[in-house]
Amino acid sequence: MIVFEIVLSDQKYSVFLSKKPRKNINLRIKKDNQLYISKPKRVTISQLEKYLKDNSSWINQSSKKINTLAVKRNSYLKKDLVYIFDQKYKLITTNIKSITLNDSNLLISENHSQKDLKDYLNIQLLDYINQTRDYLDDFLISKNIDLPQIKIKKMKGKWGSCYVKTSVIYINENLIHYPSICLDYVLMHEYMHLIVPNHSKLFYELIKSHMPNYKSVVKYLKEN
Repeated sequence: MIVFEIVLSDQKYSVFLSKKPRKNINLRIKKDNQLYISKPKRVTISQLEKYLKDNSSWINQSSKKINTLAVKRNSYLKKDLVYIFDQKYKLITTNIKSITLNDSNLLISENHSQKDLKDYLNIQLLDYINQTRDYLDDFLISKNIDLPQIKIKKMKGKWGSCYVKTSVIYINENLIHYPSICLDYVLMHEYMHLIVPNHSKLFYELIKSHMPNYKSVVKYLKEN
């Protein structure tokens, strides 16, 4: 990995250039003004810098959106508050032994760690899934497909994943902070992969048959 910095329209970026060649220039913009790039061997660093400067307007706009989104997502869980299914709760330190929801407060002991809180939130996520998965299970049963095991996991870049061969579905733990319909969509999306293990037209027709407004949920997840 080759690392260097570049200034594009008064914005400083850290560039991480892969040594593995690609057929075309591939640019991924990440938060905190980080650019991850792969390129063909024939493209020199000078040519790459020119490419970045020629596309500086688009890069700056995209980076601003990504940074804004990162700040928003980091606001869902702080030292003094947490969002649970899009509802805001104040984190209140007390002498109780267990983490407890009380009206608009989440009561937590001084002895509880961040991991304890995460574990509690993951349990809330699983509880919701177990209360709402019956209709998806029934649909799989009607297709003679084994029911999946569902696990909560810290994930980057995706909201869920489905391993068809082992019949295991992973759900991103951060979905606890979003409206429940977002979890409904992601769970249903991964369930449908047990029937259609790709993103073909047939797959999305199946998605639409279960959730006609799924595109609005996808849009929300991209923007929040």
